Amino acid sequence: MTKQIKQIEANIKNGITKIYKGSIGRGPDDIRVHLWDNVLTCELVGALTFLEEFLYNTSEGGKIVQQIRSYFLSFGGDPMKQWLEKEFGNKVKGRTYWIDNEKNIVYTFFIFENSII
Repeated sequence: MTKQIKQIEANIKNGITKIYKGSIGRGPDDIRVHLWDNVLTCELVGALTFLEEFLYNTSEGGKIVQQIRSYFLSFGGDPMKQWLEKEFGNKVKGRTYWIDNEKNIVYTFFIFENSII
């Protein structure tokens, strides 16, 4: 892995931590970032709040957490997507996420119009 890619990944980790702290009140315990051409994946370990973890263990909780997060992204303008587009000067074509509630990891995937590395 080149030094340039490591620096980009470090910048992304720092940016995501700031966004989480600003919008949720705390950042994830750990962030793993992987870049491939125009694809960015982020593993946000410990990203679920206590309330989200609790809700996931109820019968309808997973749906509720997904709805709340989706509503926040649509209503709040998706601050992570906005920051990435500004940071790289590259439009995000697609974004999705998946939550592994047993491991408390939020996997987030971004696809950019052009390569970011």
